[in-house]
Amino acid sequence: MSKNKEQILYGEEKKMRKIYLVWLLVGMFVITSTLIASAEKVAIDYWIQHGSGMHASIADKLINEFNRTHPDIKVNLLRITETIAGDPSEKLIIAIAGGTPPDVADLAPDRLVEWVIKGATQPITEFVEKAGIDLERDFFEFAVEPLIYKGEVYELPLHSDARALYYNKKLFREAGLDPNKPPKTITELDEYAEKLTVKDSTGRYKVIGFIPWYGCVFLLNYGWRWGGEIYDPEANKVTINEEPYVRALTWMNSYAEKYGVTAMRSFSTAFGSGAMNPFIIDKLGMVADGNWSMGTYQKYAPNLDYDVAPFPPGSGGKVTTWASGWAIFIPKGSEHPEEAFEFMKWISGPDYQTTFCLEGGMFPSNKEVAADPRFREAFGGRQAVFMDLLPVASAYPPKDFAAPMLLWDEMIAARDYVLEGMKTPKQALDDVAEKVNAAIAPYPPG
Repeated sequence: MSKNKEQILYGEEKKMRKIYLVWLLVGMFVITSTLIASAEKVAIDYWIQHGSGMHASIADKLINEFNRTHPDIKVNLLRITETIAGDPSEKLIIAIAGGTPPDVADLAPDRLVEWVIKGATQPITEFVEKAGIDLERDFFEFAVEPLIYKGEVYELPLHSDARALYYNKKLFREAGLDPNKPPKTITELDEYAEKLTVKDSTGRYKVIGFIPWYGCVFLLNYGWRWGGEIYDPEANKVTINEEPYVRALTWMNSYAEKYGVTAMRSFSTAFGSGAMNPFIIDKLGMVADGNWSMGTYQKYAPNLDYDVAPFPPGSGGKVTTWASGWAIFIPKGSEHPEEAFEFMKWISGPDYQTTFCLEGGMFPSNKEVAADPRFREAFGGRQAVFMDLLPVASAYPPKDFAAPMLLWDEMIAARDYVLEGMKTPKQALDDVAEKVNAAIAPYPPG
C-alpha cells in the first residue's frame, strides 16, 4: 500500500473517530438531561370520586393536557369506586388515617367540615392568598361558602349543579294541560299532579304526576322554598323544627296520604334508571332533579318532549334552588402540597372548567367561564333555566356548621318516619333538632 493511501485511510479513520465521539457526547447529554428532567418532575397522586363514563373520559383527557403543559409536575390519576358500603370517600379517609394519602383529591363540600374536625384536611389559605385568587370575585357565592371553615379556606371549587322542575310535555297534553305553562305555585303543582295521575282498571298507577321524594330533591331544599333557613349561627342551633320546615314536610306527607306511600314507592322502584327512568318512558309527569339529568335524557331519549322550569315556591316562600357540585382539596399528610395546589389552581380555572362542563353537560363555578353563552344554549336552551337560578341559589352546608352529614342523615330518617305514619312532622323534626344540636354544641362557629 502506498504511503499516500495510508495517509488518506488514517485521515478518514481519524475523522470517523471524531464523529463517533461527538455522537457519544450528544447521546450522553440527552440521557443526562432526561435523567435530570425526570429527577426534577414531581409526581402527585390525584384521587377522584366524581364522574363516570363520559365525565371520566373528559377528565382523563384534560389531565393529560395538564401533564403536557406542566413539565415539572406529573399527575397520576386514580378513580376510586364505591365500597361495599356504597361510599367511595371511605377509601380516601382510610388512606389519610393510615398515613398514605394522595396529594390531592376531590370531595363533596357537604363533607368538608366534618373532615376538618377529624384532622383529615389541611388549610390552603396561604396558597390562595399568595396566588392572588379572589374567591368571592371569581366564583359563585354558593360554591365558595361551604369551602371555608372558621376563616380558613380548605377547598377550591370545581363544577357546579342545580335543581329545577322537569315536566313531560306529552303527558301534559294528554292530561289537558298547556305544555307551555308549567306550574308557578305549589297549589298549581298539586293540581297538575292530580290531573297527570292515571290508574288502570285494577286501580294500579299507570302514570303518576309527581312524587316529592323522587329525584334529587329533599326536605332540605323544600324548606328553603317555604322560606326556611336550616341553621342559626348566632345560637349555633339548627332551625329545621321551625314552621317553614314543618310546613314543607307536611306538604310532602300530603302526597303519601293522598296517593299511598307504598304504592308510590313501588311504582318508582319498578322502573330503574338510564333508559328505564320513569320520566323518560312517560310514566312520571314531573320530577325535581339536577341539570345533569338532561345529559341522561339526551343519551337515552333524544326525542323526549320535555321542558324545565324553576320549582314553585311554597306559601310564604321563595324561588330558589340547591346549588352544589364538587371541590378539590389537599389531604393531611400530602407529600407535595405546593405542586398539589398548582394543579388545583389549574383544575378550578377557566381551561379545565370550560371544556369539562361544556362537554360533560355541567356548568362551572367560575363566574367568568359561566358567562360563556354556550352554557345557556346547551340542551336546546334548557340549561339557561338552571343558570338563571344561580344568583338565588342556596348552599349546603351553611357557613361554619359542624355536622352537615349528621343533619343530612337525620333529615332523611325524619322524612321516612313521617311518610310511614310513625311520627308527625313536628315531632320528627324536633327529634332531629335535639340530636343535631347536641352534636354541634362543642363546635361553635367563628
